[in-house]
Amino acid sequence: YTLGDASDDLQGFARYLASFFRQPASPRPANASAAAPVAPVDRYAPDMHRPLLERLAGEYQIPTALADSWVMKESSWNPHSRGRSGEYGLTQIMPYLVKRYGIQQTPLDPEANLRAGLSHLSGLLKEYKGDVPRALAAYNVGQRGEREGRPRGKAYAEAILGLQKKKYGQ
Repeated sequence: YTLGDASDDLQGFARYLASFFRQPASPRPANASAAAPVAPVDRYAPDMHRPLLERLAGEYQIPTALADSWVMKESSWNPHSRGRSGEYGLTQIMPYLVKRYGIQQTPLDPEANLRAGLSHLSGLLKEYKGDVPRALAAYNVGQRGEREGRPRGKAYAEAILGLQKKKYGQ
């Protein structure tokens, strides 16, 4: 697609933008069918960091299903993700929390980012006595925002628990 092709409709423009993020297809062997489908390449596949997540979630006593759904909601498993409020990485950790948890590496480092995020979430789960929806809401809108009952925090927690139920049946 070119910008000229896309200018007539919104879907065309979306395809134009998406073309920048696609991996080039590998050359097809001469004997391959021209109609054979090519699977898209997922640059941020969760399997790349899953063993690390499973190990660290165990260290922080957070169920892997919850941690996986949480990271999916936060960053879609993109370790380079950045948010509008300055948060970054797999867990969209805020800069002040990086300092609080003493991260020495770049906070975009998947292990450092997961450690900080899981440590913070684990602390919230302890503070809220295992109340997962409240801990997730506090992670999203802060503890004060959770106390005030901000709807965004509740919707965030429901979205993560919905992802968990859909993927893991829990």
